[in-house]
Amino acid sequence: MLSAIAVPVIAISVATALESLPAERREAASALGLRRDQLVRSIVLPHTRPALATGLLLGLARAAGETAPLLFTATVFAGADALPTGIVDEPVVALPTHIFTLAQDAADPAALQAAWGSALALLLVAALLLLAAAPVRRRLATRGGA
Repeated sequence: MLSAIAVPVIAISVATALESLPAERREAASALGLRRDQLVRSIVLPHTRPALATGLLLGLARAAGETAPLLFTATVFAGADALPTGIVDEPVVALPTHIFTLAQDAADPAALQAAWGSALALLLVAALLLLAAAPVRRRLATRGGA
């Protein structure tokens, strides 16, 4: 379900990289007699690899940020009785769901403090993914010859 959020970011990133591929490279590959699969493997893929890595990281960061509204909407429309009560009921709870659950108990100062701490952790994860995108793209661009 979150792929609907991440795929457009990846697709636009790769499409932009494909448009930036100089036509001379494709023409030179055709002039050398490369087949279509060889052209993709030796020219197109190395050129688009940095954009693909960047798109994947940015899409993952965006999907992580959109998890909370998506889970809230799904819970409301599914008619769920209640949110998970602990590790026994749900062994793996998404961080946004955890924040939402804690925020519902805002009268308890400990729960509110835990919600703020969890929100900070989620922001740090998203920030690290976004910060990792630029160096990964730069490294792949220099290695791929694009």
